[in-house]
Amino acid sequence: MPTYEYKSVEGGCEHCATGFDHRQSIKAKPLTTCPECGAKIRRVLRNCSHFTPKPKFSYDRAADAGFTSYQRTDSGLKKIAGSGPDTPVVDPSDLP
Repeated sequence: MPTYEYKSVEGGCEHCATGFDHRQSIKAKPLTTCPECGAKIRRVLRNCSHFTPKPKFSYDRAADAGFTSYQRTDSGLKKIAGSGPDTPVVDPSDLP
């Protein structure tokens, strides 16, 4: 069930003058009066929050984004995806 924010149109009590949240069905009609004092209220538009799952990491997606992925082995690093060098530069003195 969504939570809606309501605020008084004019004056109102401490409950509705600063705004309050009310949880109700999406099919329910909006409230028109404050449940505490009976003053006129209106629904306030605000940002909605929703969950978007993060896509799982994949080496192919990383390579498509321009990254090169390496795997550590007993003999050093081995390239597994991407268009970078087969052996990465690991010594800072080798950097340009």
